[in-house]
Amino acid sequence: MGVPYGADRNAGKEGRRLYKSLSSNHQSKVIAFCDVDDKKLAQGVYEPYPEKRRIPIVHFTEAKPPLILCVKGDLTGGQFEANIASLNLQEGHDFIHFS
Repeated sequence: MGVPYGADRNAGKEGRRLYKSLSSNHQSKVIAFCDVDDKKLAQGVYEPYPEKRRIPIVHFTEAKPPLILCVKGDLTGGQFEANIASLNLQEGHDFIHFS
C-alpha cells in the first residue's frame, strides 16, 4: 500500500492517521508512504513507532498497486488527479481514494 501526498512534516497527516488506525497486522502490510514533496522524500522514512518500524517514503511514481490514496479533496489544484492519470491507475482496481 502506498499513500501519496502529505499535508505536513511526515508523509501526510491523513496517511499517518489512517496508518495508526490500522491493526498491527494491517500496519505490517504497508510497505511505503509516497509523496511529491522534496522535503519529505529527502527525509526518507516515516517512523510511527521508532522502536518498531521504519517505513520508506518514496516518490509517487515508484508506488505500486494496490494503493490507498489519502488526500483531502480539492487541495492540489488538479495535480493529484493528473499524477494518478499519468500512472494509468484505475480507481477501485489499483487504488482506493480515502479522504
